[in-house]
Amino acid sequence: FFIIAMADQKEKQIQEAKALQKSLEEISTQREAVQEELQKMKAELAEHQEQATQLQGRLTTIDSEMAQKSALLKTIQAEMYKAENEYMACLEAQPSLVHVMKQM
Repeated sequence: FFIIAMADQKEKQIQEAKALQKSLEEISTQREAVQEELQKMKAELAEHQEQATQLQGRLTTIDSEMAQKSALLKTIQAEMYKAENEYMACLEAQPSLVHVMKQM
């Protein structure tokens, strides 16, 4: 009876060892899959960070250009209003020009 019990216990230990080995292999496979996914995510993050840096640079350039063009537009508008006022003053000073301009 003792030998049978030892044989059964040995077989049980062998089965437990095999189950543990299989479990370790599954965990190792999962770990490798997660590591691979993590590496892909890191690469994607780096790519998106590079794109974000480039876009931020472009945004800064556009912002600067908009400020310059807005200032230029204000200058042009001021010159236009000045020229219109001078034109109107000239017309008011010489009523005969108004008559000539109406005939054109």
